Amino acid sequence: MKRSSGLRSVPLLVAASIAFCSTSSHAGVTGVAGESQVRITQFHGTTAVQSDFSTEIVPSTKPEPPAIARGRLDRVLANNDVVAAGQGVAIMYAPNLSGSGNPNDIGIDVGAFTDGPDKNTSWVSTATVKQTRSLLVSPGELGLQFGTSSARIRNRILLSGIMIVSSEELTRDLTGVDVHFAFNLFRRQDGRDVAMPISGEIALVGGPGGSVTVQRRAGALNNIVIPVIDLNAAIPSSPLVKAILFDGAELFYEYDVTLNQPYELELSATATVKTVPGGVGALATFGTPSEGLASIFDRVKKDDSGQRLIAAINQRVDTTGLKYVNNPAPFPGLSSMCGSMGTLTIFLMFVGGCTSAARIRRRRRSRGG
Repeated sequence: MKRSSGLRSVPLLVAASIAFCSTSSHAGVTGVAGESQVRITQFHGTTAVQSDFSTEIVPSTKPEPPAIARGRLDRVLANNDVVAAGQGVAIMYAPNLSGSGNPNDIGIDVGAFTDGPDKNTSWVSTATVKQTRSLLVSPGELGLQFGTSSARIRNRILLSGIMIVSSEELTRDLTGVDVHFAFNLFRRQDGRDVAMPISGEIALVGGPGGSVTVQRRAGALNNIVIPVIDLNAAIPSSPLVKAILFDGAELFYEYDVTLNQPYELELSATATVKTVPGGVGALATFGTPSEGLASIFDRVKKDDSGQRLIAAINQRVDTTGLKYVNNPAPFPGLSSMCGSMGTLTIFLMFVGGCTSAARIRRRRRSRGG
């Protein structure tokens, strides 16, 4: 549902996706369900003036994946100039059980930019995807002896993507800018307490004098080395472009399961982007090409800034994650868990998508001065 009043603005774009992929054995998956959701809200000062909400649920709104939710808002002046723009997409893909092709199960893409002269428009945008896999695993599928009643399964998460904060002023006070990403995985099985084998949280946060720092690290993303790098050469009109990269980093986890009994794995990922007015943008992309920000810049800046930024991103990281599936890169500061990974390996990679088949949405093009 979208509510609109007053000025019209455009949302933030942050992309993230997660995928479950099985490497050696694809047995065990008996069903999949999930939900994709996007909410984009424009603020004029401290007042929320319009919002765009979209959701798609498997099997409620459609019988099977992909479940795709998309949102977009533009702040348009009376002369039809777009002075702020953004878009978001959240996708739950079908599980990849073939071992080839797209390895991702979840995609999130949310972000925004507001032109320098606009001193009032800011954004809060959130994209969330959940995927629940129903599984039934036998001892034989794990290479264990017949009659074995339980097992500990060792899996991994693979992160590929980028989070960015940009400004048209090098020393702009970026207090209030926040690009946040979090994920968690739950294992549920009758007769066992609910377990959360892995979770992670991280934020790229703006501050006074153009400062951008990594904050709120938790779970698997705590106590790791993630440097903030400069991409300012990519966009001459934006002398401040700060980013953190996830270039196929592996995160390992384990969980216990009773064999020959159904259980569920629920993966949830959320990205939230908050911006401030006056030439400030933000982006988070995991597992999908960074096409959304280019579209935003096309509408607002009407130049090649978006394409230049995409080229700079692609030189440093494959945000689709495809090149890292068989060639992961350990995070600096994390010890690697060596040895057998077992036959049921799960990858979580962040991916975005394009179209929406079902959504709850009303669009009105508002105008303001």
